[in-house]
Amino acid sequence: MDDGLREKLESLIPKNLDDVFRINRDKGRLYAATPEELDTLRGSVPIVRPKGKVIDYWFLTIHLTLSAVEMKKTYLVGYNRVRQSGWITSYLQTIDGNAVYTHSGSVYLLGGEPVGADRYDLPFLCAALREWGFGQAFGIPEFFF
Repeated sequence: MDDGLREKLESLIPKNLDDVFRINRDKGRLYAATPEELDTLRGSVPIVRPKGKVIDYWFLTIHLTLSAVEMKKTYLVGYNRVRQSGWITSYLQTIDGNAVYTHSGSVYLLGGEPVGADRYDLPFLCAALREWGFGQAFGIPEFFF
């Protein structure tokens, strides 16, 4: 493959979370949720059939500042063993031990320990965020799955 083409293709792939939002960075940012943010989500999770077990997981915070409105939400991101695919939940309501309860009313079990930043599936995250409508506003690279 031509070196110029290789460089162009590699420039499309985010190298870290900070590289996902490429424009309007004053209005939004992504980062791994802090322990303090996760502590604010501690609470009971309803006893219902889980929608899946998520492994290789981590917690993502999306912080948006649009006009006078500020929003900060935390999501579970990882691999859903039931669906056998990458996964991102709706924003989290509560975390209790190895289970999370989402805004959409779903419960997911957590498998193992959270992964480090070197294991984030950033192309999957880009595809999911573009599907949610963040793509053009934040210049997120185009990936499709």
